[in-house]
Amino acid sequence: MTAAISLACALIAYARIPAVARGVVWAEDGRFFLEQRYDLGMLGSLFHVYQGYLQFVPRLVTDAATAIAPLSDYGLTVTRLICLLTGAIAGLVFLLSRDVVSSLWARATLALITVLAPMLPFEVLGNSANIHWLCLWLAPWLLLFRPSRWWQSAILAALMMATVLTEIQALLFLPLVAFQIRHKKTWPVGAALLVGGAAQVIGTLISPRDPSSGPPMTALNALLGYVQNVLVGGMTGSAADTGQLLTTYGWAIGLVFALPFVLAAGLIAARSRWPDYPGFLALLAGATVTWVASAVANAGPRLLYSEQTQEQLASVFILRYGLVPSMFLLALVVLAADKLLAFRSIAVRVLGAVVLVACVAVQLLNFTAPVTRRDDGPAWGTGYAAALESCRAGASEATIPTAPEGWDAVLPCDLILGRTATPAAVAEASGPGSPSSPTPAGGDLWPDGASPDTPRCTDASAATVAAVNATITTPQPGEAASVGSLRAHPDPDAAVWILTGHLSTDFGATVEVAWATTADPTTPSFTGTLRSVGEAAATISTAPAISLVVNNPDGSGIPEDSCH
Repeated sequence: MTAAISLACALIAYARIPAVARGVVWAEDGRFFLEQRYDLGMLGSLFHVYQGYLQFVPRLVTDAATAIAPLSDYGLTVTRLICLLTGAIAGLVFLLSRDVVSSLWARATLALITVLAPMLPFEVLGNSANIHWLCLWLAPWLLLFRPSRWWQSAILAALMMATVLTEIQALLFLPLVAFQIRHKKTWPVGAALLVGGAAQVIGTLISPRDPSSGPPMTALNALLGYVQNVLVGGMTGSAADTGQLLTTYGWAIGLVFALPFVLAAGLIAARSRWPDYPGFLALLAGATVTWVASAVANAGPRLLYSEQTQEQLASVFILRYGLVPSMFLLALVVLAADKLLAFRSIAVRVLGAVVLVACVAVQLLNFTAPVTRRDDGPAWGTGYAAALESCRAGASEATIPTAPEGWDAVLPCDLILGRTATPAAVAEASGPGSPSSPTPAGGDLWPDGASPDTPRCTDASAATVAAVNATITTPQPGEAASVGSLRAHPDPDAAVWILTGHLSTDFGATVEVAWATTADPTTPSFTGTLRSVGEAAATISTAPAISLVVNNPDGSGIPEDSCH
């Protein structure tokens, strides 16, 4: 059942992201995670400190995205991977909450909060830069679960390590380690939290984040910010609706939104025994302390809520810091419903079921966000295509626009050209007229029209032969001015087709000549770009030369495994 819930939640998460936003790369996903992946390497980037923190899971997602799909699909690939990961977190919440929540339906509702929380699609859902918030949501459930087998303990410890190496605020739930101290199989999970947390603290000390601007956070601004971003914004998921409610009813509207959660907390406190309290208190801390910690760490002019005018309230901006607290508030309602479902009275149990349905319904009312921060693009694929053209024209690096404005990714052209699957365009890396343009050793980058099943040698089309002959303008004395036929060999190491032919001489001998192209030379309407290979072809052909890395003892410059 856990697997089914994970898959269903992954699909729900993907459905909540507007189609226009799915291929848009967000913030650090391009500007830092992708750039640093290639600057520092996989291991170097995985544990690289950025803005005072480690971001293990986002960087792991970047590694996966660049490994399984072309760079041109990076935006869409990251979105899909994050939705799968979000679904997995939902499944884990369902599984791990069994020691806190008794009802199967209540546990399923908890899992749904992972993908149905109203604020999710506005900025957080579907990008690596914000997956740390969902790791924070997962953290207490990892600590509240009591594994019955050591292998379960090992898996949970690995998950906790990944969680805390991604979100330093997971340390807020450290007291739960003491609560579980009597259960030995929870010790590895607590140890992972301590070790990973220590790594985060060391990273912060070595490379502290940029200090926040503006005056420090006050209690009043923290309270009003909680109303705006957690109670109202967190439940509507809409900045426009939040602004309208605040301007119409004032800050007192927060009391109305807070009432169901206060009632839920009261019911849980009244119906709980001591073993139940750590889970209850963890949810309360998640619903309050996580907001305060984020507000204090990011204090600035936009968090001066007590100084907002009516005009400013009408156009408020809801902050992502309110997401996780709002999720824990909804979890309190689910926990209260679980208490009602445990009553013997049918009427009370029906009331519990109604509360669960209402919890899901409130979230479904805001299933589709009126606007998300990625709606306006730019699409990664479009930017990549422009960068590819720039690199083919001879640029050494290219900029690919991402969202928000100013977070563009700057990538080296050898990376952009080397990750082009069809055609590979390796021969065009340095532009025309560059006789020493080396091809990157990418391996298994099949040129256009080729695959592992393509014959080693095949005849080039008449159109290809004509195109090659058109480049032969200065034949050597005694040599023919054209080749009668060409044999084509796909070379996945150089990501090109090698075309070989022979020129006859007056003395009855032949001279082997070769060209390279990234286009399919077997098509009847060949229009690809040609490059001369080896000294013989470079001497007689106007096609710019390309120097391939070859192992050929005769010194001709023509790959030994081509069709001689």
